[in-house]
This record gives sequence, C-alpha cells and structure tokens, in this order.
Amino acid sequence: AWLYSILNKITGQRYIGETIRFEERVKDHERNLKTGRHENSLLQADYDKYGADAFEFAIVKEINKKDFQNEEDLKVHMRAVELLESVEAVIRGEVLYNKDPAINALAEVMMKREIIR
Repeated sequence: AWLYSILNKITGQRYIGETIRFEERVKDHERNLKTGRHENSLLQADYDKYGADAFEFAIVKEINKKDFQNEEDLKVHMRAVELLESVEAVIRGEVLYNKDPAINALAEVMMKREIIR
C-alpha cells in the first residue's frame, strides 16, 4: 500500500493520494488525464495546459499491509495518512490539487492551536 503524489514540476502544486495498487493507479491517472476525463478538474486543467512531461508521479510513503488485521483497517489507516500528509503540506505552504475541504479546515485549526508548525 502506498501514499503517492503527482507533482506539477512547473508550478510545484501536488495531488496526494493513496492506493493498494500503485502501478495500476498511476496508469488510471495517466489514461484519464490523456483523455481529458480526470476526476480532479484542477489537475486536468494544468495537465492540458502544461502537458504530460510537466508531471511526476512519486511514492511518498509505503505502508505495510501485514501491519493490519484486515483490508478495512488498512483502508482507514491509509485515508488518515493521506489526510495528515495533505494537511501538513498545506501548513508548509504547498498548494494542493486535492479538493477535500477538510484539508484546509484541519490545517487552519492545527495552526491556530499550534499543534503543527
């Protein structure tokens, strides 16, 4: 299982995701972007503007499936890791393609409470 990112090498903006099948997920993203049907309209717009060579896929973190009793526990953990990585990225000042409103809300709360600096 992996936490991954798609980096726009020109703007520095990133998409953060999680998957249990990294290579298949990358192919899905690439196919959808090439055909103009990616679920993330912001990522799609920049892909259309800058082209495929402007984007880099990378593994951010590997998660050992064996550490979890079942697939459901793994999925919950991976979603939490994705959310935390996204919140930390926003706190660092990164601009993300991810549209989840919880990311910015959590980042704001954590900065106000000085949980993360």
